[in-house]
Amino acid sequence: MHLLAKQLSALNRQDLIPHQLIAQFPAIADRIALRWGEAGLEDELLNWLVLDETQATAQIAHSPTVVRELMRLSVAYIDLMPHIIASRDVWNGVRSVADATENHGYMYSSLVKDDASVSTLVGYDWPASVMPQVAQDEWSPLMQAAFAGRLIRVRTLLDQGQGLMTVDSDGHQALHLAALQGHTSIVCALLDAGADLDALSHRGSTPLILAAAAGHLALVEILLELGAQVHHARKDGRTALHQAVAYGHDAIVVRLLQAGANPLQETLAGQTALSLVPVHKTRMAQLLECAIPKRNLSVLATRQIVSQPLIDWS
Repeated sequence: MHLLAKQLSALNRQDLIPHQLIAQFPAIADRIALRWGEAGLEDELLNWLVLDETQATAQIAHSPTVVRELMRLSVAYIDLMPHIIASRDVWNGVRSVADATENHGYMYSSLVKDDASVSTLVGYDWPASVMPQVAQDEWSPLMQAAFAGRLIRVRTLLDQGQGLMTVDSDGHQALHLAALQGHTSIVCALLDAGADLDALSHRGSTPLILAAAAGHLALVEILLELGAQVHHARKDGRTALHQAVAYGHDAIVVRLLQAGANPLQETLAGQTALSLVPVHKTRMAQLLECAIPKRNLSVLATRQIVSQPLIDWS
């Protein structure tokens, strides 16, 4: 058993053992184990998600499981510290740690627990099959097939030269609909047929922005590798990073930061990505803070954490 796994087992927190991190990045797991019990380790865990100092840390963003493990461990480490310090011999003195209230693996923030005006938490991992707000009979056969994930049908229609650039009343092409659903093979087929990688809807959404909002990490990876514009903003000023943050997709946030997304870029309403962090994603806020150049840390004094409405897919 890895040293880090033993340390967590000794605290009765086997649920926090980062099995994928240990398997994929043993050097980082060793470093965590050697620094176990030191103040500030929780922030270093976040730094590994943002900084691109080594090939290994750059690759962390490509593993959503490892990203989640590091985020969870960073959250829990703050609460584990008193138990670690109280035990002179963590190996023999097994401590019982009360389970924290969690939501999908992440702790609710004190703001949610203490503010009586916040009655419910808004979900953030919404299903990708949410329908755009248009009548489906507006869609061409190619658009319907792209949204439904029918790859063979899409290829047949493309061979017939049907409707690659056709749009609905919201300006969505077949490429937008496939990106919204996370159909990577169909997106690639449409791009191979000549679709515009950064095609704009009427509100300025690109396939990357839609994929980031819907939480499709694999598709975000493909679009970035093909050269999608990471800094492009919709007409309201929201970028892919704004959307990924607002709807709680940690791994995509990390990947966009790795690709050069600017955490200080503002929407037309003056919101940075930091101001769109859902109330229960406190460690995501700290992740973004780690990505802000130190000369701009003054913006943190005015940070406002807000609760998000349902996803605006367009």
